[in-house]
Parts: sequence; C-alpha cells; structure tokens
Amino acid sequence: MIVERLTFRAKFGQGDTVVAAFKHFNAELAPQNGLAPARILVDSSGAMFTVVVEQTYEDLATFVSLRGREEAMYGSDAFQQWFAAWSGAVESGERQLFTVVD
Repeated sequence: MIVERLTFRAKFGQGDTVVAAFKHFNAELAPQNGLAPARILVDSSGAMFTVVVEQTYEDLATFVSLRGREEAMYGSDAFQQWFAAWSGAVESGERQLFTVVD
C-alpha cells in the first residue's frame, strides 16, 4: 500500500482557504474525474497553518495510473479556477510517498 502526502504551509491565517479548497476538490473535482476523496489533516501542534492532504493507493502502479488521470485534469477550466482560488494562500508545499509496512 502507498500513502501520498501533500503538505502545504499556508500563509499566516490562510489555512482555512486551503482546507476549503480541498473540501471542494473532494466534493466536486475528484468524483468528476474518477478520483477518490482525500483525507484532509490540519495542525494541532508544530508549524501553524499546515494542511496535509493524504491519499492511499493499493500499490505504486495504481498511484501512477491515477496520477496520470489527475495530470490530464490540469488543463481543464474547472481545475485552473480551483487552483487559482487557493494557490496564492500557500507559502510552500511538498509531496511525499510512503510505503505502508504491516
């Protein structure tokens, strides 16, 4: 099993903007593009205004396949409007992939 973790550090006071954007993504864009909704996590300690978006995949091949579907969505008007609505609220971000060890 693979866990993808996108970690965003929002500008001061802008964490709610990022959270709202990913709630919208889960409700609208993910289902329209055959993607599962992601889990959204926010900081309770540590760096303030941190938002983590986490997705689980069966294996690396599934991740690659769904990543291709996601990338195809990037050129759509809906995606570009969604991205423009929140990307200015972010200072930095990173993507990490983890293998789940049982």
